[in-house]
Amino acid sequence: MLTHVRAHPSVTRSARATSPWRGRTKRRGCVREAGTLGLRMLCTHLAALERELIAAGVEETYRGQAWSDHCREWAYFACVLDLPSLRARFVFASCVEDHVHRGTHNGAEAGFVCGACKDGVMGRHPDVSGAAPVYR
Repeated sequence: MLTHVRAHPSVTRSARATSPWRGRTKRRGCVREAGTLGLRMLCTHLAALERELIAAGVEETYRGQAWSDHCREWAYFACVLDLPSLRARFVFASCVEDHVHRGTHNGAEAGFVCGACKDGVMGRHPDVSGAAPVYR
């Protein structure tokens, strides 16, 4: 079920006014559907993992352009992703890489990034995850 989507910040007010999507501009790379934060990834390389996390009821904590223009759509989930187990279960394309960032002041995360689509599926970093469940 499609519903209205806020415009991406890079879409100017004048572009929104003349857009055929006026008032329901799609964010680049996503479509709005029912579910967690209401968006699903269009990256075919990570979509199966994302769908499984959502179907399992793992809370989605953030979705959007996380770091820079080199990131398109990153979805963050309230769990620790067991990267080796998930990589063995999901036969990812060669463009999907493990991503582990243990920041001290700018976030800590671990997950997968698609180098082709610039999308990512992230969980919490295992060193600072607290009581977050591990998703295998």
